Amino acid sequence: MPKRILQSALLAASCFLCGSASIYAAGPNVQLFRPLPTKAGFTLTQTSTTLPTNQFLLSVYSNFAEKPLQFLTTSGESTVVDHLLTFDLVFGLGLFDFLDVGVDLPFTVSEELDSTFAQLAGDSGFNDIRLYLKAHLLKHGTFGFAVAPEVNIPSGDDADLLGDDTFAVGGRFVVDQELGRFFHSLNFGLLIRSRAATLGALRVDDQLSLHYGFKLSLDPHWQVGTEFFLLTAASDPFANEATTPIEIAPFVRRIVSPQWRAIVGGSAGLNQGFGTTSWRLFFGFEFTPQARAPQAVASVDAASIKASLREALAEQQARVTAEEIAALSIHFESGQWLIFPDSFPLLEKIARFLKQHSERRLVIEGHADTTGEPAYNEELAHKRAESVKRHLVSLGVPPQRLEVRSFGEARPLQKEDQPYDRTMNRRVEFRLQ
Repeated sequence: MPKRILQSALLAASCFLCGSASIYAAGPNVQLFRPLPTKAGFTLTQTSTTLPTNQFLLSVYSNFAEKPLQFLTTSGESTVVDHLLTFDLVFGLGLFDFLDVGVDLPFTVSEELDSTFAQLAGDSGFNDIRLYLKAHLLKHGTFGFAVAPEVNIPSGDDADLLGDDTFAVGGRFVVDQELGRFFHSLNFGLLIRSRAATLGALRVDDQLSLHYGFKLSLDPHWQVGTEFFLLTAASDPFANEATTPIEIAPFVRRIVSPQWRAIVGGSAGLNQGFGTTSWRLFFGFEFTPQARAPQAVASVDAASIKASLREALAEQQARVTAEEIAALSIHFESGQWLIFPDSFPLLEKIARFLKQHSERRLVIEGHADTTGEPAYNEELAHKRAESVKRHLVSLGVPPQRLEVRSFGEARPLQKEDQPYDRTMNRRVEFRLQ
């Protein structure tokens, strides 16, 4: 892997070696690994998915970056930042079904700077804090669209190259697509600084950004993917390689449970831009609690939900025509695929209809609420549909006349503002053919 060299800083470094005045002004933040408050599978790339109302996310990331900043001097390469070890504490909260907020609190615990550049402090400390807002705009077929504003707060020490010493505001336009087990997202962004950050001839001002990520769900618990990002000067895009860092970051993700996820990966710079590394290693843990109503209300909600389901089942059990079967559904407990005994009479009527109409086939469609990962929910919905199929086969319906489909959380009936809404989304529906 070739080492990162900032060719644009040649003049500044040479002047320093000749004994000129300090080259340091307000150095740019060289930490380009900036995790986001999202549970959709990426770390650096936004997706259109927002957190459900009142659900929060807590993530902890660590990354070690080797040689994220170098100068080219008359005697060869000179490392300004030899390595960085940074931890990020990331929070997210769903405000509405279409809007969430988040904050990233980065802290560098180890930074080694070249003693040649005595003007730089080289110490541990906070990096710049970042605030995030994301609004889901549209879901059209397999595509999702969102806008994601962000604010950079200059809490880092620019003497350590851990901050830009300037406020910055911007945002990204997000478009993503889910194709079965494959998911990808593309972000176009702009960040506007109140003033430029400089280090010698290196000047970092307003930036355009491009982020792209894709992942493949190998099974309900394992995902692999890659993220790519590019930053460039808004005033003159791609004119200077030093101000156009490009990095690629493959990763492996483990969905431990609907609440816990873990990620590990590495990255490397693809050019000689500032902040790109010889190599980087990162890992993280994400936690999203299962949404629950307060305990005092939960018992009332549970009783209300069960009563509503019994009323719906009593009404549905009288339906046996082909047209009415398409309107039937059965529901499940959170994270479960066992069938409620109250649903057995309904399934018996469906089995009776199928045995009376041997020319008809039945499609069994499984669904889930948004609690947990999309891949986990897809598998859970599949298990629910399979459970219903097995029950119908036990009632004498030939298995070749039954087809199972899983839609995961992609087709909700309700917006999930209340526990009852999530209950209605955990369902199996039927389609006659």
